[in-house]
Amino acid sequence: MPRLAVSLSRARKYCSHNRRVFTETVGRKPYEVNPCSVIFRPAGEKHSNRYGKSASHCLIIEVRPQRLSELREVTEILDRASYVEGGMISSLALRILREFRTLDAVGRLSIEALTLEMTDDRAAF
Repeated sequence: MPRLAVSLSRARKYCSHNRRVFTETVGRKPYEVNPCSVIFRPAGEKHSNRYGKSASHCLIIEVRPQRLSELREVTEILDRASYVEGGMISSLALRILREFRTLDAVGRLSIEALTLEMTDDRAAF
């Protein structure tokens, strides 16, 4: 299986996976990432990805440091690695993907609103 180099993130990220299974290791914890699942990964967290022979497609959303400090006032969800499969978070991720594919001025606002909704701790767990 091909393996990407280990990298460090500068911004908090969500990875919404929409095809194929792959393994993402965040810190020392591996996650088997299934279609329509979401990984929350803190900034600066050491991580690596292992992909199979078939293609994988991910939508990666970075939260900029300025916005992150605002979000920290109301949630800690972006401060720890976590994996979510199914439920409200996956539904929101699919809606973000649809907006991204038809990106226009309104779509940008929709993506921001849906992304903020994903940070609601109650939606994730």
